[in-house]
Amino acid sequence: MQGHSAGGIIAANMAASSAVGLPEPKAIMCVEPGVTDALELEDLSKIPESTLLLCVTGDRDDVVIDAAAIRIFEESSRIADKDFVIVVSDDHGVPSLIADHYAPAAVGKDHSLQDQDHFSFADAHIKDTQTDSWNPHHHQASW
Repeated sequence: MQGHSAGGIIAANMAASSAVGLPEPKAIMCVEPGVTDALELEDLSKIPESTLLLCVTGDRDDVVIDAAAIRIFEESSRIADKDFVIVVSDDHGVPSLIADHYAPAAVGKDHSLQDQDHFSFADAHIKDTQTDSWNPHHHQASW
C-alpha cells in the first residue's frame, strides 16, 4: 500500500493495524508523509517484519518537511528490509524539476491540475528546434 502526505500516515497506520484484523501488507510506500492534529502515527513496531518499507521525501518539501518520514523509518523497528529516499531537485534545463510537496501530483504549488497546459512545454521546444519535426529524445537530455 502507498500514500502521499496524510495518505502516507494512513498507509503506515493501516500496516501497524494488521494485528487487529486487517490484511498483512507486503509493502508500504510513504511519500512525503505528514502528521496533523487529527492524524497521529500509531505504534509502528507492530508492522510485521516481513513487510517492505520505502519512505520518500523531497529536498524542497516545505509543507511536511521530513520529520514524519524519519519517524516512520525509525519507529518501524521490526522491519529489516526498508529504505529512505530523498528526491533531489534539478534546476538545470527547462522546466526545473522541483522535489517539493506537490511533485507527486506533477503540479507546482501555485497551480491546479485544471490550469496546467500540458502542451506548452512541447510547443516551446518545437519552436526552439527551428525544424519541421520534433524529436522527444533530443529534449529528454535537457531535463
